[in-house]
Amino acid sequence: MKITDVRTRPLKLPYKNPLKTAANYFDVATGVLVEIATDEGTRGYGYADVFPRAGETIATAQALIHEVIAPGVIGKSPMEAQLIVEWMEKNLLGNFRAKAAVEMGIQDLRGKATGLPLYELLGGAVRKSVLVMPMIGLQSPERMAEEAETLVDQGIKALKLKIGTGLKEDVQRVQRVRQRVGKEIFIKVDANQAYTVPEALRVARHLEEFEVESFEQPVAAHDWEGMVHLNQNSPIPIEADQTVRTVNDALRAIRLGAAQIITTSPQKAGGILQAKRVADLCQVAGIQCIVSNVAGSLINDAAAIHLIAASVSTTLPCEVGQFERVSGDPARGLIVQDGEIHVPSGPGLGIEVQFPVQS
Repeated sequence: MKITDVRTRPLKLPYKNPLKTAANYFDVATGVLVEIATDEGTRGYGYADVFPRAGETIATAQALIHEVIAPGVIGKSPMEAQLIVEWMEKNLLGNFRAKAAVEMGIQDLRGKATGLPLYELLGGAVRKSVLVMPMIGLQSPERMAEEAETLVDQGIKALKLKIGTGLKEDVQRVQRVRQRVGKEIFIKVDANQAYTVPEALRVARHLEEFEVESFEQPVAAHDWEGMVHLNQNSPIPIEADQTVRTVNDALRAIRLGAAQIITTSPQKAGGILQAKRVADLCQVAGIQCIVSNVAGSLINDAAAIHLIAASVSTTLPCEVGQFERVSGDPARGLIVQDGEIHVPSGPGLGIEVQFPVQS
């Protein structure tokens, strides 16, 4: 089996309801769908969610894939996924999302060639379902509490609350949500780098009484000293997201003690194998790992779910299932039911794409 063609298609999937964070406003999920064909007629699919704040756009991702990656992978076997990933890492600086989309399609092909779900190729499943954690964007405390109650009524058991506009408002947000959903629901907060270290510490101390499980990226991604200080002094576990993008970042965070929890994703790390390395580092270090996704095609979520299924460190609820926020997705095969997604058992990613990609 040899790769014979790599095609892309831009995807713009409207949000059903816009999502506001301390750093972004999302009303359309912009991405690139990748289709990789082989000489045996098999097709594998990948997806890149791209936006300027992540350093990539539809145009840059498509150009890189067509001009650089495709010539490098055509003629190779999908079964050489590890070698292809190492080639991309050696020859392409950055562009994590474009690389992730191509590797995703190659992993999908590997599974289809062997008849195995991707989690089997990653070492085997340690769980068969994943507890999802929907995001609730920045709104008034009462609106966030209403949205939280609606989600819990639908069976959701874990929530991620966006904060970052000030101590008083943020405390009110978390207090109202906790009052509305009760003590059994897992709640974490995400400030998207909005705070200074002293501010973040004050927020953490005020939120402790509401049984918040973790405080995601309270300060700037580059503020390693601040993350270490918070991790040593916060009453709420500190979670590193933007601070940890690569495997080397994860290793540095572990060595410095910059977080008790690390967030990764195939998109952020540059592919499924790279994100698996982050999750495995967390396992060795004895800390927890969360796999996250922004809204976009469920192709992306399928890759994340196979990663979670095959990683021992991913015991907490994960930020998957965000495909429910958008409309027009050409992919099918995942359902959020009673707050969980069952890991697909079909070959590869275990999902279907309903149209061929036109480059």
